[in-house]
Amino acid sequence: MKKTIIMFGSLLLLAGCFMTGCTGKEKPETSEIDKEEVVTLYDFEKGTANVRMTEKFGKIDVNEIAEYVKEGKRSLVLSPSGEFSTGQCAYFPFESSLLRFNYDDVTQMPEFTMDVYSTVDTAINVGLYFSKTADNRSVYTTYELKEGWNTISYTVEYSLIRLQYDFEDCKGLYISFDGEKDEMPVVYLDNLSFKKEQVTIENENL
Repeated sequence: MKKTIIMFGSLLLLAGCFMTGCTGKEKPETSEIDKEEVVTLYDFEKGTANVRMTEKFGKIDVNEIAEYVKEGKRSLVLSPSGEFSTGQCAYFPFESSLLRFNYDDVTQMPEFTMDVYSTVDTAINVGLYFSKTADNRSVYTTYELKEGWNTISYTVEYSLIRLQYDFEDCKGLYISFDGEKDEMPVVYLDNLSFKKEQVTIENENL
């Protein structure tokens, strides 16, 4: 009788282990990590490092006033001059030895986001550029800004861009403004990030 009880107990123990093992195998399926990843290119905690602008754009500087910082201790101040608005921009390279990043494949960067504080209701243009000095640029997308904080999401229009440019030669992202000198805003920029996700680009008949 004792042997029967011992054998029965052993069977229960084995059954319990088997069930635990099965449960363990199912866990990765319910806690699978999303392949999508958000990468912060510029948070400006190191100031204006790597940020560029065309000769007559205006001024870029570091801000440490907490009201104009979304996260951390610093943001970037953009003060466009408006005197030579046509063709003038601030631009943000996708490669930096100082900040230790190099993103040379724009097909893995389908969407960019940034936090923008504007001193007035205005508009901002966002696009990609394909030369080191940002003089070779894709068509931009215009976003309306309300006074105060705004979150911008710029989606890359692959089908349009590929008609003129090579995705493997994309150098970075640029920002520009339209209007006269007395219409120019002061804008604070923080958390320039992108969604890292491989995109399948389909040919479209345009």
